[in-house]
Amino acid sequence: MEFKKSNYRKEYLKYFDLEDDKNFQVHHLDLNRDNNNIYNLVLLPKNVHKRFHFFIAEFRNRENEIVTLDLSNPFKSIMEVETCAKILPILKEIKKWEDIRDRNIIDIQSQEKSEGFNKWVGYN
Repeated sequence: MEFKKSNYRKEYLKYFDLEDDKNFQVHHLDLNRDNNNIYNLVLLPKNVHKRFHFFIAEFRNRENEIVTLDLSNPFKSIMEVETCAKILPILKEIKKWEDIRDRNIIDIQSQEKSEGFNKWVGYN
C-alpha cells in the first residue's frame, strides 16, 4: 500500500484506525519523503523522531546526502563512531515501533482476508 505524498500522515492514521496525536510523527525509514509505502512509514513518538534527525544530520554533506564514515582521519572517525553509539538506542527504539506497526499490518490484512472470505461464502 502506498499513500499520497501530501496525505501520508492522515492516510497512515486512517489505515491503522488511530487518532491524530501531536505527540507522534510519521517517519520515513529510508529518509525519502517521496516513498510513502506503508513499510517505509512508521509512527514514532515525537521526541524519538526529533532525536533521530538531530543525530542523522551529522552524517549529511552540504548536498544533504548521507555520507559514509571517513576512516582516513582518525579524529573524525572517533567522533563519527561516538555519534553512531549515541544513535544506536534511537535505532532500537525505532525498530520497536516498526515491529508494532508490522504486527498491526498483519492483523489488518488478516481481518481484510477474513472479511473477504466471509463475503465470498455469504456471511456478513
